Amino acid sequence: MKWVACELHTHTVHSDGQLSVGGLVNRAKSLGLEMIALTDHNTNSGLAELDNQRLSVSFPVIRGIEWTTYFGHVLVIGSKKYVDWRDVVPHNIDEKLTMVHDAGGLAGVAHPYALGDPVCCSCHWEFYLKDWGLADFIEIWSGSLPQLVMRNKKAIKKWTSLLDKEIYLTAISGRDWHGDEDDTKPFGVTYLMLDEMVDVTEAAKDALKNHRAYVTVGPTVSLSASSNGKNTGIGGTLLRGETTFRIAVGGEHRKEIWRNFDLVPQKNRAGWRWRQGAVKRRFCWVRKRNDYHGARGLGMGSHGASRHHARRGMRTCGDKSDYF
Repeated sequence: MKWVACELHTHTVHSDGQLSVGGLVNRAKSLGLEMIALTDHNTNSGLAELDNQRLSVSFPVIRGIEWTTYFGHVLVIGSKKYVDWRDVVPHNIDEKLTMVHDAGGLAGVAHPYALGDPVCCSCHWEFYLKDWGLADFIEIWSGSLPQLVMRNKKAIKKWTSLLDKEIYLTAISGRDWHGDEDDTKPFGVTYLMLDEMVDVTEAAKDALKNHRAYVTVGPTVSLSASSNGKNTGIGGTLLRGETTFRIAVGGEHRKEIWRNFDLVPQKNRAGWRWRQGAVKRRFCWVRKRNDYHGARGLGMGSHGASRHHARRGMRTCGDKSDYF
């Protein structure tokens, strides 16, 4: 198992993106990404380019699509057969997500609090999802400067409220990458812990389904917990009881990209710090809220707070509890 830096929301010339599939793959490599999901609007025609040029041989690409409707956008990953999105309306979204699951796929909520019409046609989530447990993941970060914009703060609040209700969606970052963005502006990355011995799309689905994910603008995060003699990490389970958390922050992976963000890792006796502009703060803290534990790191700088989430929550079920 290995943590892999991913971009899970991309577009190419097969919808409204600026790059070919090959061009997007090359750009991803240049940014230190190790995997992308191909999620063009309402089409999977880009998968043919992927297969014809054997691009997935040299770079892992997750097979997906973004349902782009009048009522919001849904990221569908790894469906083994076509699920018709054209008749999806606010009141049948539960049925449609069930169909995705029946087809072997996962479904996620894209940029739920993006501005809607007339700024961004249909970008705002307006579906009447009765059972939020049918959604497998949610973008708590989208776009550039994801830790600062109000729409993402609202998405984090929504995700947290679902945790309070014991509904565990995996939190991801989706750049909504069209290929013409300014790469010098900070953008989020989703790290997934993948089984490298299986198909990349299946490995990504397994990681998302089992909550082995965290998002970050820069540093890597290792979060573990131990209780009653058992240790586990993000996405694991523990028996309820006194719990010890351990958090480690890495400053090496993709650090050459951070310099574009004016975010420079510095190491001292206390561990890693991140300097942004003239202000620096130390990573990180842990808190408990209701029936789940969470960890969040804050790096304050001239651009505000940079949050690195590694939380799923703790669900009490008999004498067992699920963490993160």
